[in-house]
Amino acid sequence: MKLLIKILIIINIVFVSNAQPYKSLHTAKNSAQNWVGNFDILVIRTEFLKDNNNKTTGNGLFKLRRIDQVEDMKYDYFTLFDKVEKESNFILKRNTANKAFIYYDIKEYFSEISNGKFNIENIDISSIIKLERSMSYYGLNDNLGKLAIDTLNKYINASNSYELENYDFIIILHAGYGEEFDLKGDTPNDIISGSVTSNDLSDYGIESYNFKEEFGIKNDGVMILPEFESQDISENEYPQGLLGPAAFTFGTFLGMDHLYDGTQETSGVGFWGLMGWGWINFSGYIPSHPLGFQKYNMGWIDDIVPLEKNGTYNLHSNGCYKVIAQEDDEFIIEFKNIDNKYESGIEFYLYRYDFKENEIIDSQKYHILEDNYKSNRSGLLIYHLNKKLIGYLREYDHPLIMGKDKKGIDIEEADGLNDLNKRLGLTGSFGDLYDLFKNNAYFTEKTHPNTNTYDNKKSLINIKNINQNENYMSLTLKNYRLNYFPLKNDNINMINNKFYVKSKDKDFYLYKHDKELIKKFENEEILELKNNFIITNYGIYKYSNNNINLVNSFNTESTHVISNFQYLIIWDKNDNSNIYKYNIDQINFIKNYNKKIESFFILDNYYYIKDNILYKNNSFYENNIHDYFIKNENLFYLKDNVFYHYKKGDDKRLFSFSDDVDDYIVIDYDNDNTDEFIIKSNNKLIIANIKGEIEKKYITNNNIKDFNLILENETIFLLVLGENVMLYNISENNEKEIAGSNINYTKVSDNSIIYGNDQYYYSIYKNSYNILRENNYLKEFNLKDIKVAKEKLFLYPNPTSQDYIKINYNNSKSLNSCEIKIYDESMNSSMKMNHELLSGDNIIKIDIKSLKIGTYILFFNAGDTTRYLKFSKVR
Repeated sequence: MKLLIKILIIINIVFVSNAQPYKSLHTAKNSAQNWVGNFDILVIRTEFLKDNNNKTTGNGLFKLRRIDQVEDMKYDYFTLFDKVEKESNFILKRNTANKAFIYYDIKEYFSEISNGKFNIENIDISSIIKLERSMSYYGLNDNLGKLAIDTLNKYINASNSYELENYDFIIILHAGYGEEFDLKGDTPNDIISGSVTSNDLSDYGIESYNFKEEFGIKNDGVMILPEFESQDISENEYPQGLLGPAAFTFGTFLGMDHLYDGTQETSGVGFWGLMGWGWINFSGYIPSHPLGFQKYNMGWIDDIVPLEKNGTYNLHSNGCYKVIAQEDDEFIIEFKNIDNKYESGIEFYLYRYDFKENEIIDSQKYHILEDNYKSNRSGLLIYHLNKKLIGYLREYDHPLIMGKDKKGIDIEEADGLNDLNKRLGLTGSFGDLYDLFKNNAYFTEKTHPNTNTYDNKKSLINIKNINQNENYMSLTLKNYRLNYFPLKNDNINMINNKFYVKSKDKDFYLYKHDKELIKKFENEEILELKNNFIITNYGIYKYSNNNINLVNSFNTESTHVISNFQYLIIWDKNDNSNIYKYNIDQINFIKNYNKKIESFFILDNYYYIKDNILYKNNSFYENNIHDYFIKNENLFYLKDNVFYHYKKGDDKRLFSFSDDVDDYIVIDYDNDNTDEFIIKSNNKLIIANIKGEIEKKYITNNNIKDFNLILENETIFLLVLGENVMLYNISENNEKEIAGSNINYTKVSDNSIIYGNDQYYYSIYKNSYNILRENNYLKEFNLKDIKVAKEKLFLYPNPTSQDYIKINYNNSKSLNSCEIKIYDESMNSSMKMNHELLSGDNIIKIDIKSLKIGTYILFFNAGDTTRYLKFSKVR
């Protein structure tokens, strides 16, 4: 069952000064499906035993019983169901010929919002049948299930000329008024509008009953609507229209999600969507359109067009567009041509007029409207879909918004004021024109609102240069990632900055990132991708100018490729290693070894590693080599947890490291002419100087898969890929989290980083970025002035919605430990600990899972540094 929102105020056009929260709803609903075609509706008119119960409006009988009883210009159910045509009495500036809008019937409305794909061909209205119970019996606790069953049983047992099985939809139109507009709250037994399916009947105490089986109804269930909607209006107001409640109820029956806030805290999407509060736009006379993603779910839009490449796009008002942020996380963009400029048949009346007053002109009451805004009202509506949360909310039959911190859909308000998070009735709480992105607007990771993911990670999405043209709006996409990323991991074997590979049986398939198949390799295995080169077991191919050509054929079938920056080690089935050198244009053969080697590099001589033994010019040089790293002409290697430096025949012992070393990079990150070691050890990243003295320590439970360095604008960022993807500004000691999680694959390809999990591949790419590390090599670069952060102590993120908070403290006095205590606002102790300190910067992560939502005081003491820092844990 889905019931309408109950409101407790006259809503004149778009301004709401006060509102009662929603009536508590049971929110079971039909599943969305493709609703395209021609449809017929039967309206069964139902009245009740006559009574004078003061908890209902009217006496239970129809007032408007015949079509010849209709009044000029009054919107009634005969108008709603396209049985009479009437002129609208909503006019502009007291000019009766200047209509603010025409009266829409339900046929016209659904034809327009569906782009002509949902066509109501015929509506039949039955004679009035009379039930044997009062209206109050059904209105008490809104027993729509019982009303539906009693009405249908009465109908099929009465003499009638319309067979239920001949109609696609059944609407029960009952005498009286809908409870959704019981504005004074004095007639609680009026019947609220809604829909009922077979699955809902058990909620009404009706078991083992099926509409299709019992009554032959084509589409399971019925819709229930009232004869009138205006029981509580005054002379200074205008009556509520029937179309809005009917459109909302019909949308529910078709399977559209509800987009109001189920917690009654906010308006949800407000007037921007029919299934939020848009059904009450202009008091129900001109309901808003459903949002674009709902039209797509109905089959009324062919596609939600993905914007996947950087560049300029033209967006039209009958389209819907999306930019994917990460798995189950995307931004939807619609052009709301509210001014209806340069187009016909696209009617958006949102926020167009203000209601001024009623006036009698030539013995007829008119409702006087005036233009709301003189300036351009059109713009881009951008909203954020959290598809994982949407799935959860649907599972429990909730609206897609359950409070301001639990939104399956979130309107990105261009003015950044977050008015839609306000309490109902406050200015802007139902949305306004300032929510739209208009000329010269931006939507990036640095704006407010921003393009962060739902879990507040950087999506690397940047939408710029938003402008309106003749009949469309344009925008420019400048994402800091490769085109077509994030890319769904649909059984992909391997991927680089140009291609990805899939296989079936013994055949391999090479695709571009846009899913275009380049070549099928029959009985040929792709072993490695290197920029625009493809290495198979039989040769090396090059892709250029949309052609793929074999440039090097192997004499012996190859079995494996090891790629390390500019060198390729290709093993063949005879256990030989063939060495090639790569550059952007070609791959050239260097030499051959009659053994399988794991690493190869050239310094002052040829070097290779096999079974942890380092060879120089094919002669033994050193054993127990755990790892190595090359910076310019310098070789740094790790032997028995001791770091060594080798250059031009000179070996030098540097320092020993107490913990196991998983990986490391050598770089002069602070431009002090002294190399530093960035060491990964037991899921910690430690920066040590050439003497082994620790300068910084990044304490993390990130299950680190890989790490790298990115240079931009003379600033070095440390990229950490693992359970989360973190980007640290080493010199400024701050961090940001980037889209992606649970990373199990990483690859540096050209000047981009590709990383992914079992569901999606992500990338980081920007023209101004320089990826500094590829495998065991540091690329050459020029590093100028790097500003080192001053001594400081701060807490972040604050406020935090996470289960942790972090302290950044610069231990310039080489203290051994610090004392940390956490108090609640009443200064009751909640937590205390001592923590080891290292020399230099320390990032201390504190687990606050046990703390409830609220405000806390953190006490920090280290030597003569004593601070009290306030932080908040939020939902």
